Parts: sequence; C-alpha cells; structure tokens
Amino acid sequence: MKQETKPSMRKTFGLFIPFARPHAALAAAGVLFALLGVAVNLFQAGILERIIDSALARDTGTLIRYVPYFAILLVVDLASAFFINFCYGSFSAHYLHDLRPAAVDRLQRLPAAVMEKRHSGDIMSRLSEDLSVVQSFMGSTFLDIFMQIIMLIAASSYMIFLDWKLLIVSILPVPVALIAVNAMTKNMYSYFRQAGDALGKANAAAQDALGGIATVKAYGLKAVLAQKYRVHVEESLRMDIKAAGIMRLTPPFNILLRTMPTVFCFGYGSYLIIRGELTPGALIAFNFLLGFVQWPLAFLPDLIVRVKRAMGAGTRVAELFEIELERKTGSDYSGYNSPEALSFEGVNFSYGEDKEVISDLSFSLAKGERIGVVGSSGCGKSTVLKLLCGDYETHSGTIKVQGYDTRDWNLDALRSHFSVISQDIFLFPASIHENIAYGRPGVTREEVIKAAKTANAHEFIMETNEGYDSQVGERGIKLSGGQKQRIALARALVKGSPILLLDEPTSALDTHSEALVQEAIDRSLESKTAIIVAHRLSTIKNADRILVMDKGKIAEQGKHEELLAAGGLYAELYSRQFNSAEDSTVEKYEAIEGENHE
Repeated sequence: MKQETKPSMRKTFGLFIPFARPHAALAAAGVLFALLGVAVNLFQAGILERIIDSALARDTGTLIRYVPYFAILLVVDLASAFFINFCYGSFSAHYLHDLRPAAVDRLQRLPAAVMEKRHSGDIMSRLSEDLSVVQSFMGSTFLDIFMQIIMLIAASSYMIFLDWKLLIVSILPVPVALIAVNAMTKNMYSYFRQAGDALGKANAAAQDALGGIATVKAYGLKAVLAQKYRVHVEESLRMDIKAAGIMRLTPPFNILLRTMPTVFCFGYGSYLIIRGELTPGALIAFNFLLGFVQWPLAFLPDLIVRVKRAMGAGTRVAELFEIELERKTGSDYSGYNSPEALSFEGVNFSYGEDKEVISDLSFSLAKGERIGVVGSSGCGKSTVLKLLCGDYETHSGTIKVQGYDTRDWNLDALRSHFSVISQDIFLFPASIHENIAYGRPGVTREEVIKAAKTANAHEFIMETNEGYDSQVGERGIKLSGGQKQRIALARALVKGSPILLLDEPTSALDTHSEALVQEAIDRSLESKTAIIVAHRLSTIKNADRILVMDKGKIAEQGKHEELLAAGGLYAELYSRQFNSAEDSTVEKYEAIEGENHE
C-alpha cells in the first residue's frame, strides 16, 4: 500500500491559529507565568547550591539566610503553576467555543456540489472526535511544548554555566533514544488518519441506520447495516491497535530518558567533585535543573505520539477549512422591476461527468406565470432548480433572474428570491409554529396561521394535542407525508419570496394526501410566479405553460390540452400515467375540491 503523504504541521495547524488570536491575552498571560516559573526555578537552583555548600561548610548564618528565600520561591512557584493551568485551561475552553461554531458556519457555506459528495456522518465525526483532538493539542499540548522549550533553554544555559562538560555527559542517552522513537513512530500519522476515516464511515453507517429505521425494519436490513458498521469499526480498531502497538514501545524510552541522565549526572559529577572541579552544592543544583531538562525529554516519545495523533485529526478537520467557500460577492437586484422573472439562454451543465445533464436549454418565465416542467427521470428537471438557486455555477450559457445573470447576484439575495418546496421535506425537531415561522424571522402568530390555512394545514394542526405548539419530532417523524408537505408549503408562503419553486411536491404521497396538497398548491399559486417540477402530471395540468424535457433539452412546450393534441412525448407520458383517462388521484382531488366549495 502506498504510504500516505504527511502534510506539514505548520500548514495543518496554521489554519487554526486565527481562532486563537482573539484569546491571545490568555495565552500571553500563561506564557508570562511560565517565564516567572522558569525564573523561580533558576533562582531555586542557585539558592539550593548555596544551602548545600553552607551546610557542608557548617556555615549556619548563610544557611539560615537562604532557607526562607527558598521557601518564598517555592510559594511563588506553586502560585505560578496554578495560574499557568488556569490560563491554559481558559484559553482551551474559549478556543473550542469559537472553533466549533466557526466550523459549523463554514460547513453551511460550502458549495452544494461539495456537500453532496460527503456523508453527514463523516462530517459529524470530524466536528466531534477530530475537532476535540485538535482542541486538546492547540489548547494544552501546543502551549505546554512552548513552555517546556523555554524551560529547556533556560535550564540548559544555567547548567552550561555550572559545568558544560557535565551537561554533555548527562544528556548523552537523549539523541539515541529520540532517533529510535522517531524511527518507530514514522507510520503513526497514517494509522491515526486511517482510523479517523474509518470511524467517520462507521458514524455515517450508524446515522443511515437510525435515520432510515422504518426502512431498515421493513426490509430486514438490521444485520446488513450492523455488519457494515462493524466492518468500519473494526478497521478503525485495527488502525488504532497498530498505533497502540507502536505506543507500547515508547515507555522503555521514557524510563531511559528519566533515569539515565540522572545516573550519568551523579556518576560524572562525583568524579568532578573528587577532582575538585565541582562543589557538592553545584552538583545538587545541577541535578535539580536537570529535572527540568530531563522530564520534557523523557516525555518526548509520548509527545511525538500526541503530535502525530493531532496531525491525523487536524488534517481531517483542515480539509473542511481548505475547501473553497461559496462566493460572497455580487449585488442584490431585488429592487429592479423586470417584466421577465427569469430566463435560461443556451445553458449547458454536467455534474463533472462526460454526459451533460442540461444541454442548450433556453426558456423564460414572465412575472405571474406558472410553468410546469415534466419529463422522464434523469432528464434534468430538478437540476434546473439547483442552477436557479446558484447551487451550481459551473454552467455555460446565461441564467437570468430579474434580468441579471445569476453569477452577478449575491447568492443570499438570489436565494431570498425563491421559496423552494422539495419532495424530501426537512422539518426541524421543533414545534409546528417554529417550523412555519422559520420561513421569515419575526413573523407573527397570525401570519403563521394565515399561511397554514392557505396551505390546507390549519385543520389538521388544530386536531393535534397542542395545536401549533405540537412537536413534529426529528425530521417531522410525527407527521404524515402530506402533512409535512403542507407545513413546508406554509413555510414557503410565510417567506413571501417572489417566485415559488416546487420540486415534485406530490410524487411520494398517497391519493388522498396528494389531492389535499394539490388543492393547497393551487390556492397558494394564485397570482404567483412559479416553476413546478412534476412527475405526476396532475400537479401541472393547470399550469399556464408546460415544458417537456428530454435528455436535458426542451422537447415540447405548450398548454396541457395543446400537448395532448400534439400526440408527442407529453401525450405518451400522460397515457402511461392515466391510461388515456383521469386516474383516481384527479378524481379524488376534484371530489375534495367540490367539497371545499359546497
């Protein structure tokens, strides 16, 4: 297997530095207290040298004079340690507080083309497990490394002043141990990265199983999806075990780096005392400072593991931050009064494949006009709506809204121009009122009720236990398909956008629900500009104009009766659905419509 190329630490974590800047004061305070701790430790070493030498010389006066100083420095050292941990802990908490919302906000601004290629379960894994590893590294490990480097430099400088030869001899085991550890852990980044990828796939499988629980039970897919989840978990475990196997080799080196420098220090230091080149007090002070060099070095193997784990997680999170966001440029042309609501002029588009989904598409929609778009599956009907909303801008030709190219529009302003109702309705796990009110922040209760009545939803809402305050459950699980469609229609009406885009709003409904939704749609579309993409032709029978698409092009267009009389593709589609007669769906709709007018 080809070894994965490891990105640089600077590149990976450089993306997260901006989130640390607002809390630089906390980090700086932690560094200042760390510097204070370093200075205290150096003074303690100097005083310790004098205490030991004065004790051996039986100099009681000097001993009594320096012992209180050592006690005071000890108190200051404890205080600085407390504030170091406080500052680092606060920095870490604030850093994560900013990073997580920023990551979610960034995801919401990624192009639709990117999001459609990634599973939400894997993305959630990056936002939870991987981001926690990054936060731990940036909030504690990174600053701890900085503090240890300062201490290492300061203590080593003092030790060189005491006896540079003793320092060299004391740290002789260190380079050998570090070279060995680095060689052993060279594959750990790849293992951690692969473990994270596998865990993301496992989370995706679990989310699929829970989100489609009804389908899972209906088709007996429990064992299949459980096996799929198990395979990814086992792959993640296998990679973690490989990494853990390497980690088990590092403790001996930790012990080596903790003990050998002390052994070398006292062994060679005793020899220097015998030769008269070093005092006992200097040796004790040297060994005291050696601890501040020895411990950071002793835990370097563990630190290397933590860095490589953070690199694996950081790379997965960084991938989300490296994706180019949707553009924020463009203007708002909502105020312009063009008689033409929108138009397509010679538009060609493909989803990155060789085959074009849209080919030389041209049509226009006047204000107040309602057009239906029909055709066989895969002919590009729904893609038309995605292009209109700016979800994809990699097309040739021109798409205009209000007479202006969509690529010149600000995307937020462009999308505010449309109210979209799709076949797959998404409702938030909140009350019915909240779901409708999401259409326009600040909408009143009366406006919500008015929209619900227009959408044929008020009656069934009032039959629920808590009316508009009833909870709909996750993704609206407590409501039927028809009820969810009518809630979505009410939400679209509350939004009040100039143009309604309906993407097969009745294709998944039963006959009775379809009739209720169709009646609500017809009432809602009065004097509205709309594009209705439909599979069931009854939905667009009363449209002002019908576009019949075939292989990404408009094959026919006209009114319902005209297209039937032409005997072309539309007539063929109609014949397949209705067997040359009105089906029970239309009859049911007309029956309900008659009841409503009685």
